[in-house]
Amino acid sequence: MRRMPATIVCAVVIAAVLGAASDAPQQGTNRSWPLDDVLTQLQASPRDPFLQYVALQLAWRKKDLARVQPLVEKAISDSHRGGRARDADLFSLFTGALAVQESLQLDVIAGPASSAAFDPPDIPRAPVRADAHREQHARELIPISTLGGPTVKSHPWEAMLAGRKPAISPLALCVPDDFYFLEFRSASKLLDLLEQGDLWATHLASHAVGEARSQRIRQRLQMQLAIETSTVLRPFYDLAIDGVAITGSDLAFAEGADVTILFHAPKPELVKNRLDAFLKSALQSHPDARTTNGKILGIDFTHVSTPDRAVHAFAAQPRSDLFVRSNSRIALERVLAAVTSQPGARRLGDSSEFAYVRTLFPTGAPQEDGFAYLSDPFIRHLVGPVAKLTERRRVLCYNHIRMIGHSALLYRLEHGRPPKSLDELADSRCCPGNFNADRLRCPDGGTYVLDADGLTGHCTHHGHAQSLVPDCEIPLSTVTQTEAGQYADFVKEYNQYWRTFFDPIALRIQIRPDRYRVETVILPLIDNSIYTAMARVLGGTPEPLDALPVPKRNFFTLAFRINKLQLLKEFELADGGNPAQLASARNADTALALRQANAPLGLPAEVFDKLNIRTLLNEGVGNQIAFHLYDSPPPIDVNVPMLAGWMLGQGVGHPGAESGRMIGELPAILPIAGLLHPVYVSVPVRNRGIVDDFLNRLDRFLAAEARVHRRDWFIEYASDFYKLTSAVNSKEKFRVAGLRFGPIKVRLFWARIGDGLYLATQPFILEDLVALETQQPPRKAEEAGPAAHGLFRIRAGHWNELLPADRLGWAESNREACLQNIGPLSSVLRALSTGEIEGRQKQLADMAGQVMDVEFYCPEGGHYDVTPDGRAVRCSVHGSPADSYQSDRPAEGSEVARLMRNLNQFTASLTIQRDGLFACLEIDRKP
Repeated sequence: MRRMPATIVCAVVIAAVLGAASDAPQQGTNRSWPLDDVLTQLQASPRDPFLQYVALQLAWRKKDLARVQPLVEKAISDSHRGGRARDADLFSLFTGALAVQESLQLDVIAGPASSAAFDPPDIPRAPVRADAHREQHARELIPISTLGGPTVKSHPWEAMLAGRKPAISPLALCVPDDFYFLEFRSASKLLDLLEQGDLWATHLASHAVGEARSQRIRQRLQMQLAIETSTVLRPFYDLAIDGVAITGSDLAFAEGADVTILFHAPKPELVKNRLDAFLKSALQSHPDARTTNGKILGIDFTHVSTPDRAVHAFAAQPRSDLFVRSNSRIALERVLAAVTSQPGARRLGDSSEFAYVRTLFPTGAPQEDGFAYLSDPFIRHLVGPVAKLTERRRVLCYNHIRMIGHSALLYRLEHGRPPKSLDELADSRCCPGNFNADRLRCPDGGTYVLDADGLTGHCTHHGHAQSLVPDCEIPLSTVTQTEAGQYADFVKEYNQYWRTFFDPIALRIQIRPDRYRVETVILPLIDNSIYTAMARVLGGTPEPLDALPVPKRNFFTLAFRINKLQLLKEFELADGGNPAQLASARNADTALALRQANAPLGLPAEVFDKLNIRTLLNEGVGNQIAFHLYDSPPPIDVNVPMLAGWMLGQGVGHPGAESGRMIGELPAILPIAGLLHPVYVSVPVRNRGIVDDFLNRLDRFLAAEARVHRRDWFIEYASDFYKLTSAVNSKEKFRVAGLRFGPIKVRLFWARIGDGLYLATQPFILEDLVALETQQPPRKAEEAGPAAHGLFRIRAGHWNELLPADRLGWAESNREACLQNIGPLSSVLRALSTGEIEGRQKQLADMAGQVMDVEFYCPEGGHYDVTPDGRAVRCSVHGSPADSYQSDRPAEGSEVARLMRNLNQFTASLTIQRDGLFACLEIDRKP
């Protein structure tokens, strides 16, 4: 070595140093992430879309997608519960872009073989192509005007209106007939609705679907529109504004919908000054905001906007008493055309359809604080080819923008700094190709750009992920043959499965300190056997369905007003019924089945006559039947909201057979809940003598049956029957029937108590009813519930023994939802530069929100902290998945605890009338 020339020694030293430098991580650089470690973490955090992306991208680099793709598929399917979202989701009626993003990025990385339906259409880009190539695309593209939408019939509105002229509010004459319409007489009431809707949706979501993530839609829209709604402003709104309406052309609020607000103001100067102050405040708080002025239809407007559309507000005053604020110029033009009655402008308030609905829900009724309406033209537009295919392409672009964020975060994780360009992401193999090329192109020809923060991207055509350009500003004129075929499939499924559910939708809303009330009407459905059958079974004059005594431990009631006379005729049980006519009735199959059983109701003829069942049904009992659950500690914990969420998840967003199956399975929730609590059934009594005679006849029959023992195969079973004297009133006797299977015995208890006939699974239920009959005064008329054909009621004030288990269940759901956030936050933490923990903690929430497009929150108000070693994230309330903890109930100061504490009663009723199916939901709150 001593004899080596100095140049050689220097070269060796320099090479060694450079080699060491290339092998060692740069200062502040995180280590590379081994694929197997990523897959291990994915098992613990399957709902982390960034983790899914990293697993797929690392596998793509190693050409190991065949092994990794099924694992990510399973993670996505497990996280969505209903299975992996696929083609139908791009045309779904409710599913947002965020819900399908995981599946879309999987398909992009895995390649066309995974799902060709998700590949973006090959649309000609702005740069000029070769003439032959351009002509080829021109032949492939077809005008969107040639595509037909769903062929659902409309109601004959003029005939239904029959010349009536109901009062129409001034604001209804200011919106196009194909926009949705939400109107409130008080701005404070509207704000109450929006805030309470956020609160209920947030905490029910954490309980039902196990997620504690929010896209902060209301807050984003308020910022975009430059509208402030703090508590101190409520007096101003109530003083200066006597009507406010929200309108728009689509409902994709999470991605970016056009939203227009109209204020009707009797004190215009006061309102103008305040609204102008909001615009000035937006300018001051956003240094990159700019102001422009212009005219639309001769009306002056002011536009305040930032490049990312975080603020994008158009303000106009078309009349002295009317102020308009919109986030879309196109939508503003449509509204101003309606306000000024431009030729060809079709106004909602002028339509016969809206006038007819206003005959059902009169304007200014005391039950109405607000009114929401989705018109026939609006729904037709929503499912039409322009709206559906425009939104489909925007969802595909949204996925690419989210993937730019994921690839940028992966780059930062591996290199310790943000990327400088999209090319750098491609060169480092942090993305599966070049953005703006091949499958990573914008389907509408836009160009993807990496934002200055090096963490997010946007599209020059569709905008930023958190504030995409509304569909009404980027409508399509031509589509590919593939898109046309996919839309045709959607229309076919829509016509087959959804046509009966999308009549115009009207909601009448009432908001009081002690009650929230929402009413809706479903107009008579066209060619719908479900609606016809419901009207047949539950017809007749509506009755109060909660009139019988209610014990203090009855916390749940499901009651129906049965169209008894019609059903008795169809079952050949009505007095004076004509069997010959009944045999040819539409339920002939049912009648035939009964006749084949040799007697009505499937009973032997001699038993049916001996018990005098025909007289009991015709004269002895009333028209109602109710199912009740009793307060008790459940032996098995079933999270009923989660059960409902899971069952809804099997079909939500799919207009095919899954949705039909889901609807059919919903009634199964109630029997499952019934297995976990004492249950009783009640029937009102019309004639006590006839009912008592029936019970005495049944006593003799069951007493004889109880002496017969039977054995099938190796199981011996025997019936039992006796009477039990009430401990509350010795004059009352309960009937008890038992059925023993070997060592197991099941009992049922029944009795007529006052004007009710009751069948219970536990004797203490009947004891409570006896006590009510003998010791309590009759119930007040207002306690008997609304006159209706169906009633669903939850009495939160009646659960005491159930309450500890219910509170524990809520607390567990909160913990599980909270801990689902630890995985994504920990993934983002890996990409943060090394440094002081406090500094990393401040960056964590902002970076996670930017990349994931959601806000992660603890349902009980906890905060997410970086652990002292800087390697992991913990919740201050629930810990981490490896070391989790909770209390036996939601924290007293949390919003979910307040909701539970204030809830008194939940009532949903259903009434069938000639004009349609009326439903009413009431939430009573404790004062």
